Amino acid sequence: GQYYFVDQQEIDLSPTTMQFVVTANESATLQSVRIGDIKKYESWPYKTYAILETTSAMTADEVIASLGFDTDEVQVSTAFSLDDGSVIYPTRNIAFKAGDKNDIVAIQQILGQYGVKAIEKKYGTYRVELNELAQVFDASNALEASGLVEFAHPDFYAPIERFQINDPLFGDQFQMHN
Repeated sequence: GQYYFVDQQEIDLSPTTMQFVVTANESATLQSVRIGDIKKYESWPYKTYAILETTSAMTADEVIASLGFDTDEVQVSTAFSLDDGSVIYPTRNIAFKAGDKNDIVAIQQILGQYGVKAIEKKYGTYRVELNELAQVFDASNALEASGLVEFAHPDFYAPIERFQINDPLFGDQFQMHN
């Protein structure tokens, strides 16, 4: 199974069979899709990934065909569930912070094995975009294992669950009017 590291501890992930992430080089590619066997599809005009839930268990190739894409246009991965049941979706990005040695050349040599599309540094943390979604776990785990970084992990999309308040007296609570 897939895993990644948090605070030098391995976090095991269980692949889902009905939730997927689709990535493309351009966000516009993800805006027009066929919604045949798709229960839910969410895309954003500024993101190069979309998430979806199918009506039944599917493979990545079946998802691509169902959405009407060519395999050259998009990449698909299953989503993963954590031990607590929450679902996370990997993107083609890795976040890492260089270690004490700050050996960026050695780090770039490791990343070079995985097809880097772009590297950006902001606020002391690097964000790496890979060409292949399938490489994100291997690349982040290789960085972590190298000892050259303080941390390295895939960048995930994790939906926020919002709950509807069903308390009929909610509006009468004085502390809500300040």
